[in-house]
Amino acid sequence: MCKNKILIAGFGSYYNGDDLLGIVVADELRKRLMNRCVKIVNVVSNGIEFIHQLMSDNFNLAIIIDTIVKNSSAGTMHIIELGPKDIVDYEKIDEISYLHKLDPGLTLVIAKSLNILPNKVVMIGCEPKNLNSLEMSAEVIECRKRVIEEIETLIKNYL
Repeated sequence: MCKNKILIAGFGSYYNGDDLLGIVVADELRKRLMNRCVKIVNVVSNGIEFIHQLMSDNFNLAIIIDTIVKNSSAGTMHIIELGPKDIVDYEKIDEISYLHKLDPGLTLVIAKSLNILPNKVVMIGCEPKNLNSLEMSAEVIECRKRVIEEIETLIKNYL
């Protein structure tokens, strides 16, 4: 029996350079973490998979891994902690018609409107250098190691 359940979602694209970060980190965590209270998924083409996973269980914490653009130096790690009050309401949910535009932020809005948002959401990622390549930049590859360490610490403290 799990006291707390954690969903880790690696958002990204195989074709946009540093945007591969979330997928790579999720894959590495899947190999390293063997805990039945932690579920790890890749969210490749849109956020529907993330929403589906949130609907499948009662998660207390969601960790979203993705590139985070804040106009800082490439490879800078960013951590954003959110609760339900931090996520805006979206009253015109039926107007969303192009599902490939469901980025992490919009998926959180949808999850909140569906009342499946965990009590705590942590977005963690790196400032990208290049989103127009098939390879990750050296800066984001280096940042990836810090992201993994931060997530492992977060999980250890949360469970």
